[in-house]
Amino acid sequence: MRQALVLSLLLLWTALAQAQESPPEPEVPPPASLPPVSIPQETTVPEPAPNAVVWKVDKYVILSLHGSDSAGRLARIQARFEDTIRRAPQPKLTVEVSGNDGGAFVVVNGRGMIDVTVHDAKANGTRRVLPVAQQWASRLRSVVGNPAVLHNLFVFSGLPEQILLDKIEYARGSSPAPDNGRFTTDGTRSAPLEGKSWIVYWDALGTQPYQTVFVLNRFREFIPYTLQDSTTR
Repeated sequence: MRQALVLSLLLLWTALAQAQESPPEPEVPPPASLPPVSIPQETTVPEPAPNAVVWKVDKYVILSLHGSDSAGRLARIQARFEDTIRRAPQPKLTVEVSGNDGGAFVVVNGRGMIDVTVHDAKANGTRRVLPVAQQWASRLRSVVGNPAVLHNLFVFSGLPEQILLDKIEYARGSSPAPDNGRFTTDGTRSAPLEGKSWIVYWDALGTQPYQTVFVLNRFREFIPYTLQDSTTR
């Protein structure tokens, strides 16, 4: 009887010792699930489709047109744009959007310049017209807001390709002439051409008939006109 009691106490003591030596590990909760991380995409101007026609302003792509009538639309847009520059009272272009998702216009200096259609929206991967019009307007606004681009657009605005002075024809040069401080005028004007004439300047050291004469553009730069060989009217 005594031996059984001693054996029971030994077993109990052994169990308690093992419990102290190897405590149970706490349960580790599973890792919390994290929401998926969204990777930002680069914003780029998509490459135009091979069969698309592209409208550029001073080498910058503004838009691409698709469809059988795209070439005609492009020609009309370019003609409107050039006419708007010619009619502008000052070298400045404002760009806005008018319309809705059924049809919209990109408006330049208050004139409807680019008609944006449902077909244009589909070609740009959307059913809505207005976002396409706003994107095109944003590109155009950014380009014409560049002073260098604006200068290139207006450098010859309103000036003819030829002028007549004393019945002699002069042809317009390709870029403004540097002001050497010698340009002068006595108020002489070119012969009326297309209902308008221009005050003509010349180099004070030159002799008549002047090989080159000058007309001021909208930026007060001297645009050269060069004498044409034996061309009279």
